[in-house]
Amino acid sequence: MQETLAASADALPWTGMFAAATGEYDQMLTDIEGDLPAGLRGTLYRVGPGRHDVYGYRNGHLFDGDGMVHAFSFDPDGVRYRNRYVRTPWFRKEERAQRALFRGFATQAPGGLWRNFGRRPKNPANTNTLLHAGRLLAMWEGGRPFALDPETLETRGEESFGGAMPGGTFFSAHPHIDPRTGDLYNIGPVMGPNPAVRPWKVDAAGKATALPAIPTGKPYMMHDFGLTARHLVLLGGPFYLETKAIFRALLGFQSIYDAFSWHGDEPMAIFVADREGKRPPRRYELPAKLVFHLANAWEEGADILVDAALYPDDSALKIVADAFAGLPLTGTPATLQRIRLTPDGKATVETVAGTGLDFPRIDPRRESQAYTFAYSLPFEHGGFSASALVKTNVRTGTEETHRFEEGCYPCEAVFVPSANSDSEEDGWVLSIVYDSRAHRSFLSILQADRFPERGVRVHLPFHIPLTFHGNWAEDGRRTPDPSFVRAGSGRR
Repeated sequence: MQETLAASADALPWTGMFAAATGEYDQMLTDIEGDLPAGLRGTLYRVGPGRHDVYGYRNGHLFDGDGMVHAFSFDPDGVRYRNRYVRTPWFRKEERAQRALFRGFATQAPGGLWRNFGRRPKNPANTNTLLHAGRLLAMWEGGRPFALDPETLETRGEESFGGAMPGGTFFSAHPHIDPRTGDLYNIGPVMGPNPAVRPWKVDAAGKATALPAIPTGKPYMMHDFGLTARHLVLLGGPFYLETKAIFRALLGFQSIYDAFSWHGDEPMAIFVADREGKRPPRRYELPAKLVFHLANAWEEGADILVDAALYPDDSALKIVADAFAGLPLTGTPATLQRIRLTPDGKATVETVAGTGLDFPRIDPRRESQAYTFAYSLPFEHGGFSASALVKTNVRTGTEETHRFEEGCYPCEAVFVPSANSDSEEDGWVLSIVYDSRAHRSFLSILQADRFPERGVRVHLPFHIPLTFHGNWAEDGRRTPDPSFVRAGSGRR
């Protein structure tokens, strides 16, 4: 496996991001270019697959790697870095057995049909991480989140929110927090003969409430959703589970991922529900689009507006598979588009900016409100292998680009607002960048109002495997444990 990775990295340097983490660490980072911003105080949490090879058995898809959480904490003493695998029950059992035991979302377990028959995929907790009500959550689409200690990153266990969320519940990896109330909202599919989506509300104190299910008619893949002041907005591109295929998957003949299929001749279905579940949901339709990530959603009078990265077809799915396989990328880009939903049932869409992009992020204080700037990964070379980040003014459609050196590949950007200003341009844009030239990573810190400039770089003495998503938390931190280093896979 390592030889395959090395060969693909020679031809496609960004594939080095898929190499496993070299260990688990807790240390101060002292190799810093530039002056750290005095106002940057808190922790950047990120999560992604820490490894794709479980004792010689290679995952078949990028989405199946065991989750690893990374934390960069800033205080007057400098920058502290730590990382830990999310020690789910599946991870612990495979560590004890020292072999792969479980199927993933897109990877069958070794051992043939009987090792996969009737078995749900393991929850790798690898897609997003967020600190809410004292819980650092590591999330994945197909199960409950795992709670971690925000300071040590040690795994506390699968989170049920005091028993409110029973086993078997799905809790998406893209919750949204209303900055005015502190309430967190999320969704999860309800499987069965009558497909639906279950919204969840977790208040600022951590109390979870299941809201009325929203019937969808088909089991759409919904990776993200929109939150406005009064509504939840669900975008269901025509990519969904086929009934016959899901039975084949449950019986072990194929993976869950292989049970999904694209139907380009069907519309994108949009569902608008009262976010407290007090009124029946409404359905809208647009021509077929695939969507993974939204930038924001808000209300303008009686209309609802949604900004999202929309793909015209399903080639994004091929991009992910080809990227992980070390193949050249030839996908069709998404563009940032604005959907307008009116009370008379009409849905329209227009392009906000022409650059191909995805993973849009905004100032979190503007969640569910009108906003001005989005920070995204551009789509170049047939996929997300660009050495750049893009800042889009969604009011004017103008764009600025921050370009890194050739061979340097950023991940999703996170905007951190200055505590002393309400301006969306007073703050910093943080991204972990993989430098393929040295097979190491650095944390890039860009000043938002001087976006194209080089900014500050905090270098690590090793690489960080690709992270999918993460968030900033304004929290304190204590000193690291200098004796803490776990090598290799993180086994105990």
